[in-house]
Parts: sequence; C-alpha cells; structure tokens
Amino acid sequence: PHSNVIKSDYLAHIGSKRLFIGPEPSLPLLDCLWKQKIKKWVLQEHTMRWRNQALGALTKKFGIEPNQTVGRKLANMSRDSLKCTIDILTGHCALPKHLYTLGLADTPLCPSCGEEELEDVEHFLCSCEAFSAVRKSTFGKQFISTRDLNRMDIGVLCQYIKATQRFV
Repeated sequence: PHSNVIKSDYLAHIGSKRLFIGPEPSLPLLDCLWKQKIKKWVLQEHTMRWRNQALGALTKKFGIEPNQTVGRKLANMSRDSLKCTIDILTGHCALPKHLYTLGLADTPLCPSCGEEELEDVEHFLCSCEAFSAVRKSTFGKQFISTRDLNRMDIGVLCQYIKATQRFV
C-alpha cells in the first residue's frame, strides 16, 4: 500500500512537469463532465437528423424521437414483444395493407372487423371495431385518434398488441 502512494506521487509529479499541448488557458475537466457533454451532443445531432429525415413517417406519427427512456423500455422487452412493437412502429408488420403492398396478400382490407377498411397500423391501433374492447381496457377508450398515438407509451402499446392476439 505504501509503495502505491509513492508511485502515484511520482506519476503525479511527472504529469505536472509535462507541457500542455492545446489552446491556452487550460482547465482540468473531470471525465464525467466531458462524457456527459459528448452524450448530449450526440443525442442532439441524432434528434436533428431524425427530424430532418424524410423516412420514418409512421414512427414520427407516434411522436417517438431518439431518447434514453424509449431506448431503455425497448431494451427491457422480451424478443417477441420487441419485434411486435418495432413492427407496428415502423409499419412493417403482418397487417393486410403491408402484405398487399409486398404482393403477399390478395386484399389490403381488414379481416377482423368486416368493414371495407384498409387494415394498416392506424386502423389496427385506432379504429378497428374488432379490437374496441381491447382498446377500452388498455387505453381507456374504445377508439383513439392519431393525436393519441403521439402521446402513447411504448409499454402500453406493447400491452395492446399482445392483448389483441393479432400477431400470434
């Protein structure tokens, strides 16, 4: 232990003798401060690029932007829950509208409610009559608006998707 103190004193002495290379005046910064600044800058850059990008219109409709809270919730989901949630958020899911666009379904219409409605993500989440009871128990309303999507919690969205058993 005593030799460690002597060694650290020696290294500190050598470090203080070195010339500073960079703009003057120099101020020592704690590692946590500059790491925090870099993280903040990266998040700001990511958010700015995300907003300015033409892609991701459906995900943007949910009001989702790069942030640690959503990232943590997604990271804590099971693999199946994560897949269903991401599929819905991006619109790349096994709903007839998307499958029809890919040429994998004969019709884009909703098979669940029997209405002459395209079954896209918005119809599935907001207005499909077949899932109105599930929406009522999950969101507190039988039907939701696209504005409600903007404030929707990722965890609650996942609960709704599972409760409909639409993708089982």
